[in-house]
Amino acid sequence: MQHSDVVGRARARSHVRTLSQHEELPLLRDHLLRLDRSSRRDRFHGYMDDGFIERYAEKCANDGTIIIAYFEDGVVRGAAELHPPDQSSDLLPEIAFSVETSVRRRGVGAHLTFRHGESTGTIDLIEQNQLESAPVGFQATLAAARAIANFNRAYWRMVLRMYGWGRAA
Repeated sequence: MQHSDVVGRARARSHVRTLSQHEELPLLRDHLLRLDRSSRRDRFHGYMDDGFIERYAEKCANDGTIIIAYFEDGVVRGAAELHPPDQSSDLLPEIAFSVETSVRRRGVGAHLTFRHGESTGTIDLIEQNQLESAPVGFQATLAAARAIANFNRAYWRMVLRMYGWGRAA
């Protein structure tokens, strides 16, 4: 779908929520498969073929990765992934973002800033005009708040596990 097609059609219904790991694997996989060549290179730090993407999505479904997805008309168009710290060599949690070209530059996804060798990401989960259209806007706000709370809870659970909190002696 071309970007002009998205802009020209009626406003899409959108929302944000956490994906269930096993049941909704195809939604993440299909989103990642729709990424164009440049987006795949940016997301995975190099070009990855369809087979890699399918194996990667399967791994995410089984390793405890938490996925917050941006939906438009029932289709995942963007994702934020929080990977458990035990999946990385430095035992730190990894966060990854991907947004399909057709929904970029519309306030979907992460705004990344880089300074002093570190990167910071911000996800704006709802558009301002969604707040003005109650009760749908209220429902979107509530869903976004729940997604943020789940993401935050999972992040801190992983950080605490990294430092041994919650483990039996």
